[in-house]
Amino acid sequence: MSTVPPADVPPRRRRWPRRLGSAVLVVLAAFVVVPFLIPLPPQPDRPAEEVAADLGLAGGLVDADGTRTWVEEAGPLDGPPVILVHGFGGSSWSWRATMPALAAAGYRALALDLANFGLADKSWDRATTHARQADLVAAVMDARGIGSATLVG
Repeated sequence: MSTVPPADVPPRRRRWPRRLGSAVLVVLAAFVVVPFLIPLPPQPDRPAEEVAADLGLAGGLVDADGTRTWVEEAGPLDGPPVILVHGFGGSSWSWRATMPALAAAGYRALALDLANFGLADKSWDRATTHARQADLVAAVMDARGIGSATLVG
């Protein structure tokens, strides 16, 4: 089998697929790189209480395990406690539809923001390993006088 192109095909016509492929790669590279070159506008650093008031949240900040974290509570104080822990990228807001149902069923529901999420303090210096986040949950329970609870995540 010969690799020599047929004599009846002009050289210009054989190059267009290669040029099209190169053009597509340049456009894709631009879509990937250009957004990182555009600076974001400065974001105001607002206190958690102010943001919560704007959103109509009824919780409060709790000092626990060296950080201030946002905690929402619903239900009777003497009800069986249920601690609601959000997932990665979430916040206590994730449980907004669950908390009223738990409260109506007689449970004391608490939803908290893990460190560096939601309205909790944010810091590049704070370790956010699973163990450190678990320490935060335990510290919130201690701050609220809860010795044991059902954890939901």
